[in-house]
Amino acid sequence: MKIGVISDTHSKVNLAKEAIDTLKKENISWLIHAGDIGNEEILQLLEASKIKYIAVFGNNDFHLQSLQDRYK
Repeated sequence: MKIGVISDTHSKVNLAKEAIDTLKKENISWLIHAGDIGNEEILQLLEASKIKYIAVFGNNDFHLQSLQDRYK
C-alpha cells in the first residue's frame, strides 16, 4: 500500500493540485494532508481526487473548523 503525504499548502491551490496529481500517478491508496491547509479549495481538491484521504487541521486552519463534517 502506498500512502502520499502533503502538508503546509497554505492556500497555494496550484501547487497543491500539482502535488495531488503527482501522487495520483504513483497509484497511492491513501492521501494524508498533515495540516496548514489554508482554504476550502484545497479540501475540495482532496475530495475531487477520488483518493481515500484524511486531512487534519494545522495551527493556521482555525477558520476551517466549521467544515470538519463536510470533509474527511
